[in-house]
Formats: sequence, structure tokens, C-alpha cells
Amino acid sequence: MALPQRGVARNGGRKIKEAHAYDKKIYGDIPPATQGAAEGGMLMFTAKERTLLTSPYFRLIRQTDDFFEVQSRCTKHCWIVQKLSYDRYPVRIYHKHTKGTAYYHKHGHANTVSSAVRQIKSHDVWQLNGRRAMA
Repeated sequence: MALPQRGVARNGGRKIKEAHAYDKKIYGDIPPATQGAAEGGMLMFTAKERTLLTSPYFRLIRQTDDFFEVQSRCTKHCWIVQKLSYDRYPVRIYHKHTKGTAYYHKHGHANTVSSAVRQIKSHDVWQLNGRRAMA
């Protein structure tokens, strides 16, 4: 099970780096509730949540049991929506401006996946209306 890996950017800020090793444990002892179905855990996303994240608004980059990596078709920004079962806010949102950028930064958190999708769409509206699009 792969999770975003914490890394340190050159500017000294903490960033989230993509983890490409699916079979490697990144954070050591992971609570059993976050294990994937293949590891004896449960699937984290409901059918409705999977439908939201695979809608035509997004292009699916990668999917695991506990996170979806998607790209907004409007702004081409990339997002990770990670679902946790042991946090006050069970959904974390990570963001980067281009697919080629090595690091994700933490964009925020939400109580539900639908709330996270609303935050992403709201960010896209802000980006398209008030800010120059990143290429």
C-alpha cells in the first residue's frame, strides 16, 4: 500500500512527495483500519465516493484502496484525495500545479470525499477566474 511520502523541499518547507513503491511501508506501523483489501483490511472508498472521483471532471492518474490521484481537466492541477480512518478529519487533500512537479503540498482536509471534491472545484473556479493558469 503506497502513501504519499513526506520529504523536504530545497526551500526548507515540508512537502509531500509521491510514493511509487506500492509494496513498501512508508510510515512504519499503519493502523489496521487503513490496510487495503489485499492486506486483510477494508476498502476505504464507497461506490458513491469512487464515482465522484472518477467523474468526467477528473482524469484518473492512480487509485489505491486509501487514496485517489486525479487531475482536474479544467486547470490540469493534480490532486491526491486520501481517506484515513484514524484522524479528526478523515479526508486529506494534497495538491500540485503540474504533473511534472515532484512534490505535492497539503492543500487541506475535509470530513467527506464529496466535501473534498467541492473544495477542488472551488479552487479551480478561483484559479480560472482570479489567477493566471499554471502551464
